[in-house]
This record gives sequence, structure tokens and C-alpha cells, in this order.
Amino acid sequence: MSPRQYQIQKPRLVFFYLFLGIIFVLLFCGLAYRQLIKSDAYSEREMLQNHRRILKPGPRGNIFDREGRLLVGNRPRFAAVMYLSDNRIRREFRKEYINVVRNNREQNIEKPGAELERDARANVIQRYLDQINTIL
Repeated sequence: MSPRQYQIQKPRLVFFYLFLGIIFVLLFCGLAYRQLIKSDAYSEREMLQNHRRILKPGPRGNIFDREGRLLVGNRPRFAAVMYLSDNRIRREFRKEYINVVRNNREQNIEKPGAELERDARANVIQRYLDQINTIL
């Protein structure tokens, strides 16, 4: 290979390596943007995807024997799950704890902090249970 041919190919290699470098920098910046800046939005979407609402499950048919007696029938069953580690519920726990402490001070009731915290949690959970009961 003559020196002249080597000189012609060298700018192509430089351009190729420069192009690859730019592509990798763009990929790295995109990854950093999604991991560092958009992480809150993605964690919010993850929480929404984990919580699914099923409005009305499809009923299955009843099973009768040959004499028309019901062997297997349908009966609705409902389940509700409450994640106590959710940030929104934790904020409600804190607000209710402040209210419980304030009410106990106004009424001059002396209770340990753990008991006040338990009362606050029970109040918040009871509010949610009342909402669920009205829905069901």
C-alpha cells in the first residue's frame, strides 16, 4: 500500500471513529437523562402499573347436574389491598398523628408516643376501610 492510499483512507477512519464516539456519547447522555432526571416519572408510572382496577369480573356459568340441581354457583368475592408504605398514606399518618397529639393535649390526656402513633394509624386505616365499605 502506498503512502498516498493510506492518506486517503485515514480521514474515513477518523470520520468513522468520530461518528461512533458521538453515537456512544448520545446513548450515554440518554441513559443518564432517563436514570437521573426522569427516575421520578418512571417510578410513578411503575406504581400506577402495579395498581390495577378491575371493575367487574366476567361471571362464569353455573354448573348443574343432570337432574337440575346446582353443583357449582357464582358468588362474588372482593379483595382490597392497602400498601402502608405508600408515600401518600405515610403523609396522612403524619398529619393524623399531629391531630391526635393536639387533641390529647387539649383534653389533657397523657399517652405514650407509640400508643398515639397506633391511634393515628388506626384512624387513617378506618377512613379507608369506610370508603371501601361504601363502594362494596
